[in-house]
Amino acid sequence: MALRDSETPALDSENLQALKQKVVDGCHILDREGITDGFGHVSIRIPGTQAFITIAAVSPGCATLERLVMLDLDGRYLGGQNAPPYEWPIHACIFKVRPDVMSVCHTHSKWSSLFSVLRGGLPPISHVCQISSFRRSANLSSGRPHQYCRAR
Repeated sequence: MALRDSETPALDSENLQALKQKVVDGCHILDREGITDGFGHVSIRIPGTQAFITIAAVSPGCATLERLVMLDLDGRYLGGQNAPPYEWPIHACIFKVRPDVMSVCHTHSKWSSLFSVLRGGLPPISHVCQISSFRRSANLSSGRPHQYCRAR
């Protein structure tokens, strides 16, 4: 059973319907516009809580209201499909260090991936390079970025 604090509504709460629909709509837009390559995630912070909603481990084009998962910022399962995406720490880390951020969009855009391999371009942030680059910049030896967020 999912353990929630008293401030976090249940995922099936009527209060979360609009937020859940925004996640699904955002995923469908990314897919329709070709911004993702079948991977990537949209997440949304649940205001006033330490929790967020994202799609379960499915392609953005397959997102539905039934394929959502709610996690706290430490990755504990709070409701929905119990199949969080592998990259949930990216979303949680941003929400932890930036309380002003209400949504995170992690894509595997071919254009961003192209820039990431250019000298002087964007820093590598694709799912292949993300962990090793993050480890170097944060002086991590474990390769587990969510541990860095928990330590902050």
